[in-house]
Amino acid sequence: MKRILVSLGLLLCMNVAFATPAPVELLQKTSNGLISSLEKHQSKLESQPVFVNGIVREKLVPIVDIDEMASQVLGRYRRQAKGEKWAQFKKAFVKLVIQNYAAPLADYNGDKVEFLPVRGFKPTTSRATITSIIIRPNGQRIPLSYKFVREGDTWRVIDFSVDGISMVESYRSQFASLLAQKGFDGLLARLQRSPA
Repeated sequence: MKRILVSLGLLLCMNVAFATPAPVELLQKTSNGLISSLEKHQSKLESQPVFVNGIVREKLVPIVDIDEMASQVLGRYRRQAKGEKWAQFKKAFVKLVIQNYAAPLADYNGDKVEFLPVRGFKPTTSRATITSIIIRPNGQRIPLSYKFVREGDTWRVIDFSVDGISMVESYRSQFASLLAQKGFDGLLARLQRSPA
């Protein structure tokens, strides 16, 4: 009986060890939803770029930790963003993220997404980086990595990188000069003037 219990325990541990990590499952589900919507509405993608924005808002934004991502982008200037101004910045920042993420999706033409194996992931892990490859019909392969953080049982994206270029670092670099010259209020005003 003891041997049977030990064997069952080992099998259970093996199943946990080889199970797909939760952030990968979340990304696969999100990716499948994005691709399904893009395929369903492919005729509208190039002629109506705003339509793609709507797909990204519906499928991707719910898994992104906007508070954390926006805070990372602002760095020390986050202290200047309070109350209603912080809410306005997050709204403008979400719009910017959606536009930048959606732009290449307007060219969707049967792209596939392949997820690479995750190394060192454990059930107690609170941070994870998931790497995928977008495979275009012409053979082009584009690496796309997502950084996740876990709060309780919920995983959220806190950054993503295309071809090794971090979105958070890219925005932080873009905003640095304006933040240094005009502070948070100057950046907020610029983002709010940006076209929809």
